[in-house]
Parts: sequence; C-alpha cells; structure tokens
Amino acid sequence: MKKQLPIYEVSDLRIPKEFEVVILKMIPEIESVEIQDVQSTMMYNTRNFEPVEHFKVQIVLHFKKGEEPKKLREEYSIEISNLFIYTFSEYGFVSFHVVFFNIPEYTNQDKFFELFLEKRPPILKYTYILKKKFWKIWVKFLSLFNK
Repeated sequence: MKKQLPIYEVSDLRIPKEFEVVILKMIPEIESVEIQDVQSTMMYNTRNFEPVEHFKVQIVLHFKKGEEPKKLREEYSIEISNLFIYTFSEYGFVSFHVVFFNIPEYTNQDKFFELFLEKRPPILKYTYILKKKFWKIWVKFLSLFNK
C-alpha cells in the first residue's frame, strides 16, 4: 500500500549534505541530486510480522556539462541505495529510485570555445571585458567632439 507523505512538503526535503558528497565523489559524472517525490509503503517484518514503514525517495540526477549517463536508471538507483546503506547503516528502510536524468545541452559551439578560448581566471576575464567596453565607449565619446 503506497501513500504520499502528508507531514512535509517535498520541497522541504533535502538530500543530507554528507550523503550528497558521497554520491558526487563516487559517481563523478553527477553534478547534483534533487528529491522529486517520496513514497511511503507499509511492509511486514518477516521475523515477527510487525508493520514497518519503508520510504522510497524518487530523485532526479543532474549531470555535468559534457557528461552523459554511463548506466541505466535502475543501475544508478541500486548504486545510490547501496551508497546510502553504507553511509547510514541504521536507515535500512530508505531506498532511492532515479526518476529521470537532467542532461545539459553541450553544443559544438561550447566544445569549440572550451578548446580555443583563452583560459583566464574569472576576475581577470571580466576586468578585460570591462576595459574593452570602457575603451569602446571612450572612443565613441571622443568621436562626438571630432565631428
């Protein structure tokens, strides 16, 4: 019997920071993980027939630019569930299910500029752009007086 969680809004739920770090280190093509939904299911313990609530966390995997999934969704689901059990062994009642992948578009233009564009630190890059714009504006300003 599946039911939606009535206690919290899904937007209030977050992947624990220490677990997110484990995911990003162990699966390097992933940039971030987002919770989309949580399902709660009552199951019975086979040893003593007591009801136990299990949670299935449905997640979206956001991939890095230029990276593509190397496995199927089911394989990622199993791997992330196993990583969770290794990280939080006392939470065996939680599993993960990958709902879909978010793969950013990586165009040929992106690849071209990544290869050929001069690599500058971000601050120097913006300083250079500002100086270039300043000189263009200054030249336009001076041209007004030369007419």
